[in-house]
Amino acid sequence: MRSPGQAIFAALAIVLALDCAANAECYVEAPLRPVHRTYIQRDVVEPGVYEVARSPSLYGWVRQPVEESGLVRPRRRWAARAPSSIGYVHRRILLRPYKNYAHFQRPYIAFSVEHLTIQPEGSRLVPLAKKPDC
Repeated sequence: MRSPGQAIFAALAIVLALDCAANAECYVEAPLRPVHRTYIQRDVVEPGVYEVARSPSLYGWVRQPVEESGLVRPRRRWAARAPSSIGYVHRRILLRPYKNYAHFQRPYIAFSVEHLTIQPEGSRLVPLAKKPDC
C-alpha cells in the first residue's frame, strides 16, 4: 500500500506534467538567430622589390715626371728632367669607388571586405505572446 507522501508526490507530478503541457502550447519552435560576421582579406598583388642602381667608379690620370740622375761630382747628384713626351709616366688612379643604391619599392596590397550572414543549424523555443492565457 502507498504511503500518503507518495500519493501527494504522484499527484504533484501529474499536475506539473499537465502544467508543462499547457506551457508547451505557449512556445513556438523558431530557427536560431543568424550570426553576422565581417571578414577582411589581405591580398598582396605585387610584392615589394629592391631596385639596385649602381654608380660607376670614377678614375683619373696622373702624370708624374721621371727624373734621371747622374753623377756630376763625387757625392753630389743632379737631376735632369727629360722632355715632356718621354719624361712623364701616366698612371690611372681611383678617385671614387662604385656605389650601389638600393631603393625599396613598396608592395601593392589590396584589401577586400566581405559582410556575411551565417544561419546556424537547429532551432529555439520562442514564447508566443498572442495567446492571453500564456
